[in-house]
Amino acid sequence: KTDKDAYITEELAGELPLTYAQVFPYARRPGTPAADWPDQVASDVKKERAERLRGIFAGKKQDFLRQSLDLPEVRVAWEGTVENPGGINEYYSECRFASGTAPESGGRRNLVPARPIGVEDGCLVVEAVS
Repeated sequence: KTDKDAYITEELAGELPLTYAQVFPYARRPGTPAADWPDQVASDVKKERAERLRGIFAGKKQDFLRQSLDLPEVRVAWEGTVENPGGINEYYSECRFASGTAPESGGRRNLVPARPIGVEDGCLVVEAVS
């Protein structure tokens, strides 16, 4: 509720081993006990605090993806298409196959061994391992 509370939450978010969090500002709901609490936080303050938390987790996700580049191999659950080959790996990171490196026959939901080679737009870029 206070700036100090928000700061403590941000510090904790920075320390937790998480790379994603669903962050949304509290919204008053008529009929709930919290709707009648005094000293409600202003809407613009709530939005700013939520944005800062999202930024913390976005940075942690980028760090995690960069650390994934040290892995020799990941398994990608194929969910893509020929035009947009990719999927999700065992660490629940979104993966995209680099141009021309997708397996010949991905097949939906097949596990495809892949080598991490980069990070781009919040995705781990991989190439199929033969």
